Amino acid sequence: MVNTWRSLGIICCLIGTSLSTGHARHTDESRITDGTANTLRDREIRLGLYTAEMGIGGSIEFGVSPILWLLKVSNVFVKARVNSSRTNLFALSAGAYGINLRDLSDQNPDALLYVINAGVHYTRRLEKLSLSLGAIFARVGLTDIAAGSDVDLRGVVNGTTGLIRPTAQWRLSKTTALVLEAQLRLFQTIQADAKFQDRLNSRVTVDTYAGGSIKMDEGMPANITAAFQWSYDHFNLKLGLQHGYFAVPLAGFFIEAQKITIPVIDLYWRF
Repeated sequence: MVNTWRSLGIICCLIGTSLSTGHARHTDESRITDGTANTLRDREIRLGLYTAEMGIGGSIEFGVSPILWLLKVSNVFVKARVNSSRTNLFALSAGAYGINLRDLSDQNPDALLYVINAGVHYTRRLEKLSLSLGAIFARVGLTDIAAGSDVDLRGVVNGTTGLIRPTAQWRLSKTTALVLEAQLRLFQTIQADAKFQDRLNSRVTVDTYAGGSIKMDEGMPANITAAFQWSYDHFNLKLGLQHGYFAVPLAGFFIEAQKITIPVIDLYWRF
């Protein structure tokens, strides 16, 4: 594990050195927006591997994920900065994502799988350091499924999760920043409901309802990410490693099978 982190650091330093001729982007006017209460500037556009975003009025940004749209997942998200000063920033965020299972295959039921999330973010700006804390809440659901004529499964999987995300960003130079992030689960529940219909004869039908829930509140699974981010006039690159329990993107559900180490890669352009 130590050798892995050491190798990553050497690679990141070499990349940073090779790109050091670019224009600085780590400034007070152009800060990293991921995991913080910072937003894009007015009419600023961000195009990257995972998202396309635009700033409105300097305090609001909205975006979509083109990759998810290509996968037939409708999506939109927004973040708005509220009641903020130059050094203390607050923001609210929300997103909605959904796909009809029938769009994936004609054999699938006509049911909508959706994720709705919302967050509250705080950022404290210092001279070279930014400290942020976010609380994210997500709801995952599956609309009614009619499986044949006898079984109606309503809300086969409904889950709610809450987690916190502390983030620290240290500007090492005009082009390079060290980013430390963590995700810690506050709560996680899964529930299901079902309706079974039995036809005894032509005049008598018996409906049976069943439901259950699981509350996973033992322990606090988490993961931590360490990465370098290089920012230039337009180009931005983030490379790092994440270690701990994997949290499903958007939904925030932790998979507690085992702790893993995975690479973190992101690149985007800001105009």
